[in-house]
Amino acid sequence: MLKNKTLSAKIVISLITLAGFIGIQSASATQTNHKPWGAPTYCKGKIITIWGSSSADYINGTNGRDVIWAGAGNDVVNGRGGNDVICGGRGRDTIHGNGGRDIIWGGSGNDSLYGDQGEDKLFGNRGADRLYGGNGHDALYGGSGNDNIQGNRGRDSIYGGSGHDTIDAGAGSDRVYGGNGNDVIKGQGGADRIYGGNGNDRISGNNGYDKLYGGNGRDTINGNRGRDKLYGGNGNDKLNGGSGSDSCLGGGGYDSLANCNP
Repeated sequence: MLKNKTLSAKIVISLITLAGFIGIQSASATQTNHKPWGAPTYCKGKIITIWGSSSADYINGTNGRDVIWAGAGNDVVNGRGGNDVICGGRGRDTIHGNGGRDIIWGGSGNDSLYGDQGEDKLFGNRGADRLYGGNGHDALYGGSGNDNIQGNRGRDSIYGGSGHDTIDAGAGSDRVYGGNGNDVIKGQGGADRIYGGNGNDRISGNNGYDKLYGGNGRDTINGNRGRDKLYGGNGNDKLNGGSGSDSCLGGGGYDSLANCNP
């Protein structure tokens, strides 16, 4: 990095941007980061403090509250500390919130979003995205596309959106809404509430007292271990309570019930 003290922070940042690397090292440099020609001013209603470029950038935030716009290109963004707002833009982006309560938007492209520490909100938007909640009670929104979503630890709220999604709620008592599409949803540990929504879904509980709702479509629901409640909804469903004292309600359609108590 340039260390000549006669250069202004603005010039330093401009030269780093040309090299495909954007790093804000201090509060004073954050104030002098300039807006590229044609770049937006706001990221989801917040004034942008760090801009990417049209190339593949590596962007580091500060330990404070940043608003980052990655721009076009396949970017890597680290929010670092603070409650950040990050917009991925076009391209296949990899975005880490790191510490703090972060809000991350993937934009268009097949993005990988990581909440890491804190209670985060992740929005995949368009594309086949990968969302990882990390620690904390997170809210994950897949959006359109065939998404892969993992809640990990914490009491998470997960929304698959449209597309054929694969969802692993992870540890904790989670709420999962598959949305439209033929989804595969696993509850893992905790007392989970899973709603398949529209489509032919495959839903499984695991440990804990789970409530599993198939919704519309030909659903396959497995309670596995624990005292579960299974609801098939509309369509010709297959319900298997698994081990434990489970209750099953088929709903509309010709349903198959196994290992269910009255």
